[in-house]
Amino acid sequence: MLNLLSTSLKAGFGLTAIATALFYSMHQEWFSLGIFSDLTAQQTYNAFLYSLAATFVAFVLLLIVHVSSKNSPSRTTRATGNSVAVDSSGSHSPVTIKK
Repeated sequence: MLNLLSTSLKAGFGLTAIATALFYSMHQEWFSLGIFSDLTAQQTYNAFLYSLAATFVAFVLLLIVHVSSKNSPSRTTRATGNSVAVDSSGSHSPVTIKK
């Protein structure tokens, strides 16, 4: 188990490693949730469907935000030498330049 977790973390799959540890601990009955023993089989199935739907909606929203951020124009401010570049062209910019 520890080899699987360390390999997952080394590969950069942190969330996958956490989910694997949670699943494995529930499978080995190291970690249990008392609420599932109080629910009927139909209620447990409905809870699974609701969590699956919420995960799908969150994934779709993540994709929409990702695609919309890719389509927005990016601005680049560059400085030469040892100078510092400041971009103050945005709305509600806290930078005020006075003469």
